[in-house]
Formats: sequence, C-alpha cells, structure tokens
Amino acid sequence: MGVGSGSTGSYYDEDGSVQKKDKGGIEGDCMFKYKDHYYFTGSDLYGWRGSRVYVFESEDILGDYKLKPDYVDASKASSNLPYIMPGAKYSYAHNSQTGFYYTLHGSKQDTVIYCGDRWCDFGTHGIGYNQWVPLTMDGYTPHFNDLSQWRLDAETGEWTIGDGNNYIANNEFDADRVDVKSLTGWEHSDSVGGAAGGNVKAKRFHGNYAAKHSADTDYTARMKQTIKDLPDGTYTLRASVMSSGGQNECVLYANSGNKEYTASLKSKMSNWTDIVVKDIVIENGECEVGLYSDAIANSYVRIDDLYLTRNYDGTVIDGKLNKNIPVTNTLTLKNAQGETVTELGSGEVYAEAAYINKDSKNKELTLYMVLYDKDGILQSVRVKNETATPNNNGTIRTENMNISDNSEAVYVKLFLWEDGMKPLCGAVTIN
Repeated sequence: MGVGSGSTGSYYDEDGSVQKKDKGGIEGDCMFKYKDHYYFTGSDLYGWRGSRVYVFESEDILGDYKLKPDYVDASKASSNLPYIMPGAKYSYAHNSQTGFYYTLHGSKQDTVIYCGDRWCDFGTHGIGYNQWVPLTMDGYTPHFNDLSQWRLDAETGEWTIGDGNNYIANNEFDADRVDVKSLTGWEHSDSVGGAAGGNVKAKRFHGNYAAKHSADTDYTARMKQTIKDLPDGTYTLRASVMSSGGQNECVLYANSGNKEYTASLKSKMSNWTDIVVKDIVIENGECEVGLYSDAIANSYVRIDDLYLTRNYDGTVIDGKLNKNIPVTNTLTLKNAQGETVTELGSGEVYAEAAYINKDSKNKELTLYMVLYDKDGILQSVRVKNETATPNNNGTIRTENMNISDNSEAVYVKLFLWEDGMKPLCGAVTIN
C-alpha cells in the first residue's frame, strides 16, 4: 500500500538540506520500534528497482510523525517531511526496497535488522530475494550498514563484519536500474561535459548494467568512490573488465595514505577479464577506488563486479554497534542482593523499573511482578504505585517475593503501566 504524496514529495537529506523527489509518494511501507520511538519507513515509487529509505519518526505510534535527527535544523522540527535513512542512498538500500524489520533483543543491545525486498529471481537484481542488513542506532537515528557479509550473535545482539565483506557500494552498477550518466554512490568527472561516463547495458554475472568510459571525441574521465571507516589492514581490489585498448592511459586504481595502487586496462580485452590489484595497505581508515581514462575518440572501457575486500588475517572486525543509547523505561528482575536475574530460580526477587517522564504533568505509574504456573495460572503478585513528576526520571520497585514459597511457579512477568493499563514499555518474561 502506498502513501499519498502530500508530505512525501520532498525529504531531508543526510546534510540536513531539503531535496525534491522525482516522484511524490512512498511505497513498501513498514515499521519498527526502537526503545520508545516508532519508525514508519518506505521507498521511492520505482517499481521493481532499488530505492532510498525514507523515515517518519514519532514517540507515539499514532503520531505525529515529525521527529527529526540532530542534523536537521531544530527550527524545522515541526515539518512533516521524512528524512532519508543515513547510509541507504549510496547503493539504493543494497539494491532493494523496504520490506520489513526484525528486532533482536540481545543481552547487550537491541539490533534492528532491515530486510530488503528484491522481488524475484528473474528481475536481475542480484543474488537473493531478501537482503538482511543491520541498522546502527546513534541515539534515536537509524543508520543503514551497506554490507554484503556480516555475522550476528543471537545471544548478545552484537554483530561483526564478515571476512569476505565487499566495502564498495553499488559495485555491480545496477542500483539505478535505468540508463544514467551519474551512477548512484559514485562521483564522475570528464572533459566532455559528462558524456563519457555512466552505465551501459552489459553484465558479467548479475544484473543488467556495467559502468563505462567512452566518447566520440578524445576525452579524459574519472569515476571514483571514497570509502571511509575501513578497518586497517591489507586489501585486494578486483573487477571484471572489457576494453577496446588503445587509450593513452586507462587504470583501475585504489588510493590510500597518499599511495596509489593501479592495474592498466589499456590492452584490448574483447571478453570479460578478471583484473586484480593486490597488497593495498590501508592504515587511516579511508580509501579511494576508481577508474581513470585518458583516451582517444571511440575507445572504451567497461567495468563490472567491483570488489574491495580485506585480506583475512584472523582479526575479528567489530560492527558499528549502537551508541548514545537513550534513557528509556526499562524493566528488570533482581534478587535480594540487587543482581539482575535472567533465569527463574529460588529465593527472593523483586521487580525494578527505570522510568522517564517527558511530559509537563504527573504520570501515575503501576509496576507489577506476577508469578505464573505452567498453565498460566497466577500464583502470586506484587504491585507498586508511584507518581512520576513532570520532566523527571526515576526508579520504582516492588516488595520482595519468595519464589521458594511457590513450588508450582515456572515463570514471572513484569509490567509497567501508566494511568491504569497503558503500557510504558514491553512486558518482560523470565522463565
């Protein structure tokens, strides 16, 4: 179901500027919740093509969805425009459309996982129907991690980058899905008014397109991508190439630490040919990769399936984990010593809740600790009422309950409600 174009004809870009969309409206509507915020997201009206990810954010599931990231001018906070999810636009959400989200509540962090839709196996969108990507939450702002390989710890919620991850965005040049002169995720410059770059209908393995340099007059051209936050190490750059040959200069290159690593492409290659640039040392977390041509009229080069991978050395590369985690309402079961209980045993326990009241009026809170048997029949309960004063945070706890006094008990549930039975956060179950 699509969303009308009323507030979706423009959006806030990553630099805080307002940009106009080429088509009003969004589709692929889906939501996730993080802490006490709700995120309604969607994609461009591009049919069976990849898309940016647009975000409407609210503290209430019913709205208004007008919250903005810190990079948007505070004076525009009341705007009903969506903002673009940082990191998603450079490959059009890993060449996918918004599908749904799954949130893993780990012991160390909550990890929201984006599932991108690639629709079918005959649409030439790449490998797989779905693309699973972890989001990083910076405060309340979601960031899209454009990864081809990663590992998830299902217990802790933490994740690491896979040994074979490709760090190049839009590496198969199919994110745009139409003929363009400027490729998504890439910078282009040339001496013939932009005519020498863009894509061409050709492929080595997947998709429909490859990148190209060509013109009907002598030209110079460069396409490049600057990759940041790379883990230090030694890397390998790979590409599939076709070339007319005869250029004055034509190179695939990687530039890091003021050192350039190159492979010449000016020999004739009538069929797709594997080109490799080895031993690229990255020590400052940044690398520019690209294609440069100084060529005569009607000469060309085509490039596809570009990969920049870190040479495996046994190092585990940590993912970009959540940071600036907001203070929100939380529920915890603790023992008599004040230690967190994650598995129901014996002895005395109590429920504790940390709360925050952002309103300008009092909130009447009720904290429940309820003990059940295997059939879900209530065995015992503790209740604590407290008034949360305006614009304040605090802690509420119940009296102790002795689990040993309830031999039939198999699990306990914790609830924190305001003004009767309105949940302030999700219930917690301890087995």
